[in-house]
Amino acid sequence: MKKGQAAMEFLMTYGWAILVVIAAIAALAYFGVLNPQNWLPEKCEFPPNGLTCLGKTASLTNGVTISLRNSVSGMPITVSDATLAECTGSAEIAVGLSSNTFAAIANTTVPANEAFKLQWDTCPGLVAGRYDGAPVITYTSQVDGLTKSDTGSIKAKVA
Repeated sequence: MKKGQAAMEFLMTYGWAILVVIAAIAALAYFGVLNPQNWLPEKCEFPPNGLTCLGKTASLTNGVTISLRNSVSGMPITVSDATLAECTGSAEIAVGLSSNTFAAIANTTVPANEAFKLQWDTCPGLVAGRYDGAPVITYTSQVDGLTKSDTGSIKAKVA
């Protein structure tokens, strides 16, 4: 009889310890600590020798905004279109990082090495949490007249 009691006490002790560990893991999962989306890095990238991404924001109320720099071989460009799959219509543009006056793109000229912002304010496809997008910016070089499209990659937290 003594052997059975010792075995039962051993199993009960480990059973309670395992139960406490499972409760702790459940609490961490409930409060979002174990959510992998909270640990993935945010980024904003475009192909080299074109546009350089300086920053990005995504929110349910203001849509998506990205800041870019014209790094196209030291020449001015004319931005003709900017699209984002989750957002309806074209973006609005503001030349200069300090400018918050957005207007329709309408073939806006961006000087060489100048920063500019693009904003999509109507984005019904955005949901709270994590956002992965691929903006497509179409521009024409004012020196050689060639039209190009750069497709970038945005990963951001949606507030």
